[in-house]
Amino acid sequence: MGSAHPTRYLEQYVRAKHLLVTLTGEPTGFIDLILLEQGLKRRIMLTVNQFAVAPQLVAGSDLLAVLPTRIVEMSGVLDRLHLTPPPLEILPSNLKMMWHERNHSDSSQAWLRSQLVNLCGKC
Repeated sequence: MGSAHPTRYLEQYVRAKHLLVTLTGEPTGFIDLILLEQGLKRRIMLTVNQFAVAPQLVAGSDLLAVLPTRIVEMSGVLDRLHLTPPPLEILPSNLKMMWHERNHSDSSQAWLRSQLVNLCGKC
């Protein structure tokens, strides 16, 4: 935990109600592993499997969520959300793209994948 986030903010954070985006269906994520190392556990009240729906759900509730800034900025509800860094250190992570082998040589999918790589390289 960095010095910019006193312990009391972390305690408030874990007591709050959380939304978790889980692409695997697991009821915990990497944040929970970080908290577990500190002997803490957050209260996950809702899980979803898509980042795109999370900002709207948070905007209409009393839930907290840790989300990529870009997702929140593109959500259309930015004016209804308060953004702040989480009270724990989160190291940068890599994104991976995957597709079914049968589509590997499909020219339209190859084009789309190249566009995504180019777009992500500009972020």
